[in-house]
Amino acid sequence: MIEFTVLSFGLCAVLFQHSQDEVVGIGNLRQGGGNCEIFYLADATDHTISLQGHAVDINRWSDGMVVTVDGRRFFIRHEEAA
Repeated sequence: MIEFTVLSFGLCAVLFQHSQDEVVGIGNLRQGGGNCEIFYLADATDHTISLQGHAVDINRWSDGMVVTVDGRRFFIRHEEAA
């Protein structure tokens, strides 16, 4: 199972590492909150989008990405494999 971060309004986010680039996937919580069904992927470039009527801002930070939903900030951290 992919680890994800629960955001506001039933949204969730997953941080993927693809070579040198990071990609954040945003989706909806499914199956009792146990899965994140991804419907939007964004790279590390800073930008604001509208998802399901909510303002979503995606920015890079030193340990991963910051996803802001309607002004609420969530830190999605990249974990190194052991």
